[in-house]
Amino acid sequence: MALPTPTIRNPGPGISRIDHAGSRTFGFFVRIGYQRTPRGTRPRHTAFFGDVTHGGKRAALKAAVRWANRVRREVAREAKQPAAAPPRRIAKRTSPTTARRRKR
Repeated sequence: MALPTPTIRNPGPGISRIDHAGSRTFGFFVRIGYQRTPRGTRPRHTAFFGDVTHGGKRAALKAAVRWANRVRREVAREAKQPAAAPPRRIAKRTSPTTARRRKR
């Protein structure tokens, strides 16, 4: 299912617009892949795309969407990869002294 075309008023899932004149913060904040921590639920991947840094609202939104799509692809690729096999246990060789202690 394709995501709807992002607009400044509706940037898409995981992308929020921040307009805070008090701290002069204007841009888009992206959060993707939430995880549970001892202090609650936190986003696994975050990034901020400022209007001034990217040359305007539209350019910042375009950069945010591009980054979010790339991270979503990476997360999906990691999820498809099989988990690594647990390390094999190697039998410990026991010295004659250790073997005598165990028999007792």
